[in-house]
Amino acid sequence: MPKDTTVQRGALAAPLFSFSASQLLSWRLCRLAAVLCVIGSSLQLLAAPSFRADRPYPALGLKMRVLGTSEPAPLPPPQVYTCTIHRSDGTESKLDLLSPGELWIASQCVGRWVDKSGNELLIGKPTALPLPDGIGTEVNFGNGSRRLVSREEFTEELEKAEKKFGETINGDEIGTEWIAAFTGDKVSQLEKLKTSFNLAYAAFVPVENRNTLIWLFRTKARGNTKDPVFCAVVKIADGTAASKVRKDFETQFLAHVSSLYSTGGPGAKMGQNVFGAKQTEQTDSSPARDAALASIENMKGWWHADAKGYVILSDLRSKDGKSLVRWMQQNMPAFHQKLEELVPPAGEKRDLNIVRIFEDRDAYKRYLSGEIEWSIGCWVPMRRELVINWMGDKGKAQETLSIIRHEGTHQYLFYALQQSDLSLWYNEGHACFMECASIDNRGKATFRPKESSRYAYLKRHLDEATSKLDRCIFSDRSAFYGGTDQSRSLNYATAWGLIWYLRMGLPKNSPYSSLLDTYRDNVLKTKDGAAATRAAFADVSMPELKEAFKSYWLRH
Repeated sequence: MPKDTTVQRGALAAPLFSFSASQLLSWRLCRLAAVLCVIGSSLQLLAAPSFRADRPYPALGLKMRVLGTSEPAPLPPPQVYTCTIHRSDGTESKLDLLSPGELWIASQCVGRWVDKSGNELLIGKPTALPLPDGIGTEVNFGNGSRRLVSREEFTEELEKAEKKFGETINGDEIGTEWIAAFTGDKVSQLEKLKTSFNLAYAAFVPVENRNTLIWLFRTKARGNTKDPVFCAVVKIADGTAASKVRKDFETQFLAHVSSLYSTGGPGAKMGQNVFGAKQTEQTDSSPARDAALASIENMKGWWHADAKGYVILSDLRSKDGKSLVRWMQQNMPAFHQKLEELVPPAGEKRDLNIVRIFEDRDAYKRYLSGEIEWSIGCWVPMRRELVINWMGDKGKAQETLSIIRHEGTHQYLFYALQQSDLSLWYNEGHACFMECASIDNRGKATFRPKESSRYAYLKRHLDEATSKLDRCIFSDRSAFYGGTDQSRSLNYATAWGLIWYLRMGLPKNSPYSSLLDTYRDNVLKTKDGAAATRAAFADVSMPELKEAFKSYWLRH
């Protein structure tokens, strides 16, 4: 690879004693204090990490206890860095690269749970040695460099690491190198533990971080084969003393974890497809799809659904929530096709669209971990996922669908226009435009502008939107998203109104008929949204465009 690569969440008995008013008040206050003290202690006890309720995990071959009050929490996918490859003949291409370390951790992690206090239980299954330094391509980030790999390169290196693991690991000696790479902590000498009838091996692994506790364990096999070694990591987030957590884990988890009689097979795995798709609509296997399904493989309550070009991952349990997924299976392919008609994709390759839907609000926020966690749904390009928080209310179903269509448009444009830096009037304008797309039973898309919230807002503020049309068109991110809620809403409505006008409102032989195509062609050529905007509007008289824009919306 060339060296000049660049990186573009009951009643009481009568009292036996009598009191004066002041004594009675004092007694009641003391009783109240005692009750509050007991309640406080109870809450602290409930908040502390606990390991209750044995559950089978067939894909792991284990019966074990996870954190009390916890929910399965899939690891966020590794970040994807889109790099531009410059060739000596002047041509260039884009390549998606990832951190080999993040990919390796994802390959070794087989379960993750987070409780209401943020305490975390991570289960790892060692199958490969850590990848060697020096693999992949060194990429310069400006403030430093790091080595990244493609998914194909990683697959090749992982196979070598798995083979070496099988050849060098002897019995329970996983080694501190693997533990350090998996946990990111400096590991001390392992402390071997006494085992009960259900364990063949157990060890405590001291590390420098006081809020991280690590154990290795291997259950006694129920068959002819030897059970694998697992690594359990507990990360304390609620201030509970590490000594208490260690005692509870070893008496509540290790004393009860056991091997299942069989490990089942693919049909026993969690994360199975509960909404079957027609054979012709099944998504082909790919590294991205395999990684997405692996992220929920041992997650109780998680499942996936297929649709043509889409894989939907979810933990939705309600009837209304599952109806949402069925709607997506039936309509998202047609939605995608309509987008292809409006904005033809560059090249023939169709990228896999991954959608992850959370039922729990806190789980959604943890998963985004700071990335616009205040939202209800968002397209996260660095993770290559459309992430949605189901609002759990049938009455809000249309709002959720609107968000899916909006963010799904961002997802489409990202891939279709080769991850180009798109101008916001174009990107947000199309996303708002597709919010009001309705797909019928035959897969035909119709658009009803008055059903869009953008319509009413634009009509109320038409004079201001018209006067600031050019400012909206040439806005950068800070100008478009910054300022007040009112100014931001105006930008969205204006961008929507412009895309609607250019796609649905132009008369024949309009001088603006080729504007959108010109922008698309230039952004594919330059990968620069601002430059493409300048080129598209170079010969446009802004006063005349403003007049035409306002005239159209006054009549509609």
